[in-house]
Amino acid sequence: TAREAAAMGITGKHTRPLLYAPHWKDSHLPRGTVFAARTGYRPQPAIFITESRDIRLEDMNIHFAEGMGVLTQNSRDISLERFHVQLRPRGGRYFTTQADATHFVACEGKISVQHCRFENMMDDALNVHGVYLKVTAREGKHTLVGRFMHEQAFGYTWAMPGDSVRLVTSRDIQGLEGTFHVRSISPADGEQLKGARELRITFDEELPADYTPERQISMENLTRTPSVDFSHNLVRHNRARGILINTPRPVLIEDNTFDHVSGSAILFSTDNNMWYESGQTREVTIRRNLFQDVLTSLYQFTSAVISIHPIIPELASQRHPFYGQGPKSIRIEDNIFRTFDTPLLHAISTDGILWRGNKIEPTTSYPKFHPNQKRFLLEGCRNIDIEGSDLTE
Repeated sequence: TAREAAAMGITGKHTRPLLYAPHWKDSHLPRGTVFAARTGYRPQPAIFITESRDIRLEDMNIHFAEGMGVLTQNSRDISLERFHVQLRPRGGRYFTTQADATHFVACEGKISVQHCRFENMMDDALNVHGVYLKVTAREGKHTLVGRFMHEQAFGYTWAMPGDSVRLVTSRDIQGLEGTFHVRSISPADGEQLKGARELRITFDEELPADYTPERQISMENLTRTPSVDFSHNLVRHNRARGILINTPRPVLIEDNTFDHVSGSAILFSTDNNMWYESGQTREVTIRRNLFQDVLTSLYQFTSAVISIHPIIPELASQRHPFYGQGPKSIRIEDNIFRTFDTPLLHAISTDGILWRGNKIEPTTSYPKFHPNQKRFLLEGCRNIDIEGSDLTE
């Protein structure tokens, strides 16, 4: 029978009553299992970089952070070399960072992450994205008011005069015609631009008459988007994804090992409805990577080892795919998939995937459990070229 621990003489500094339940049993928690309880609060990254350029982080270790490892925003050309987020030997901890090991928002130039080790995070090894501003008002022919919608994604410089911006629908995720250049930007909900939740943005060009809030559209900054090189890294033993990348610029993912990642090892997932993370995946190369028994849970984005998964509430309404830019623009080649389960690739709304020369090596590390038992699950896609993989039984 569960009783309040205080009645048993168990005391301590607790904000809520503790329960003592000696007969509680759960088959998923056998004796010796380590159970971790935590809040979603992430107060402090180990390293914070903002409004900087030509940054190199080399030969460094982060053993623990009560938030992200490296949080970077509004910066250009960042390189991580032999930068490790890893447990301290015999340190007694089970986790390193309480969120992403590395996180890049509204950056430009090139993000290079090479010869790094990322382990035991509570979130992704790498997360790269921009932020959509939801259009809440139109003022005349040249001006829109946009709002940061997510509580964890505002307070930074969204744009500067001269930046290129486009409009994207939220329900079917389609880019609207036209690129517009920022003439001026000011707060719409106060006197200071820094920390503003709503922004008034005036463009050089005249906006089409139907670019209004009623159309459910958002603004995306095309200038503050980086290319990404993620190579020769080890990602292992973490919750959530291996890496999550949203950018329209070229992405290279090669010669990495993804070992026992609980979700998809590689995820692309633009979202214009909840997280409001922008970046239209167009050109990607994924080659010579080893995927070792990843996808061990059903916690968020676990549809396949590689998931190309823009969040599109009304997929059937799309006129054309959102990701890719034609034949072979997303290349998945010469990788090794050592997997206990079936799903390898899930793609939504993608134009141009080449799957070639990949080797599949089934393992017996765990029993199959995944609800998706298709090697390749494709929805709303075209120009898909899947060449024979070497399947080693």
